[in-house]
Amino acid sequence: MKILMTMLVALMALNFTVAQTVEFNVNMSVQMKRGLFNPATDQVYVRGSFNDWSTNNQMEDPNNDSIYTVSISNLTVGETHFFKFFYLRGGTEVWENDPNREVTVA
Repeated sequence: MKILMTMLVALMALNFTVAQTVEFNVNMSVQMKRGLFNPATDQVYVRGSFNDWSTNNQMEDPNNDSIYTVSISNLTVGETHFFKFFYLRGGTEVWENDPNREVTVA
């Protein structure tokens, strides 16, 4: 009985936090067609509660299909995060007009 209790207490003391990597994608083709985004000079980012809304996570489009991507690591499974996309054009941040987006890490 004492061994079982010791094992149970030890298991309860362990932190079973599991981290996951989430890939964020945004399609910039409409902004490009409207002349509001130039892939040669503008940059796309994602900010959110996962980085305290401050750290810029620059997104890339390596295959030039107008879909920008970035992977964010170490997001805790089960947590819900809010985020938004924006792009930097001539030193000005242009945020999407939608309400904050939401992702729950699976």
